[in-house]
Amino acid sequence: MNIKFHLVREWEDLDIPSPFPASKGVPSWMKHLTPEAEREDYQTVKRCIPFLDAMTAGYIIPLPFDLTIAITPTGNQLLWKSEEEKDRLSKYTIVESHDSSQYPGAPFSQFKVIKFYNPWIVETSPNTSCMFVPPLNRPELPYVPLSGIVDTDQYFNTVNLPCVFPGLDVGHQINLKMGTPMIQVIPFKRQEWKSSITNLKEGVLTRAHETREDMRNDRKEWYRRKKWQKKSYR
Repeated sequence: MNIKFHLVREWEDLDIPSPFPASKGVPSWMKHLTPEAEREDYQTVKRCIPFLDAMTAGYIIPLPFDLTIAITPTGNQLLWKSEEEKDRLSKYTIVESHDSSQYPGAPFSQFKVIKFYNPWIVETSPNTSCMFVPPLNRPELPYVPLSGIVDTDQYFNTVNLPCVFPGLDVGHQINLKMGTPMIQVIPFKRQEWKSSITNLKEGVLTRAHETREDMRNDRKEWYRRKKWQKKSYR
């Protein structure tokens, strides 16, 4: 399966960071975290494979350049620290407000919603789509992108990224560095699923009991060693 990130033509003369596998963008706090917790016989999330699988799934599209957003009574205002930055911000559209009339009654309607323009077109192999989700397990980021699924084998166009900014209000500003993760893109193959509801009994119950017993007798990194399947995003 293949995924391509095409830089739109208007941005070709600008040196911006490219999308990259999420595994190459693990945050510093995770890198510095020790595997063993202070509490005896406990381990930190660095040993939690489901946590890491989510954090490193797919690809990251980074912010193309430094950005300072200020909120005034009349709306968003982009600030610049040099004439070069001013020229770049005037030439390349990077943010736009999302009018609150588009999400009345939503739980985030009291927060500022700002749309990032994405300079990359995502293209995938036939019969595959992409989830565009907030960078997973990254609560340190000052915004939460709204999630979406796009059939990227069919839709050849940029996917822009509305983000909720819970801490941004009138009179406040926020500084964002080039390379900050804007969105996590996770491709998946489209297929039909059929659900069923059952009770654990007979053979299924035996299977569950055997799994729990095996974990109890051989607990340390049991899931990673015995059940986990490697995922590859290059």
